[in-house]
Amino acid sequence: MSLYGVDKFLYHLHHDHGAVEQYAAGPAAFVARWESGEGRQLEPGETLADTTLTEAERDALAQRDISALYAMGAHPFMLVGIMRVAHGFQGKDEREWSAYYVERVGRFGRPDVRT
Repeated sequence: MSLYGVDKFLYHLHHDHGAVEQYAAGPAAFVARWESGEGRQLEPGETLADTTLTEAERDALAQRDISALYAMGAHPFMLVGIMRVAHGFQGKDEREWSAYYVERVGRFGRPDVRT
């Protein structure tokens, strides 16, 4: 797994709320657009010849599969915030979202967030 591509994708969403809304409205199409555009960018004027996501990563992002992304090692802080919006929990009771999230990732234990 590349994981770099997943975290790059999450970073993009984390810093662009409008992008999160677009992702929530059509995840598979958004992932494909991102991967063929910004996902291939390194520095201004530099692009990758190939995609940055593996098939499993692409599928997990397109399906908004919290469990798979968490198990792959996606950045937990970005994942929780982005998926809250992508799964329609923005503005709802925090306990409802927390229960939903823990139900999907709890079996994987706590991530290692040491720096």
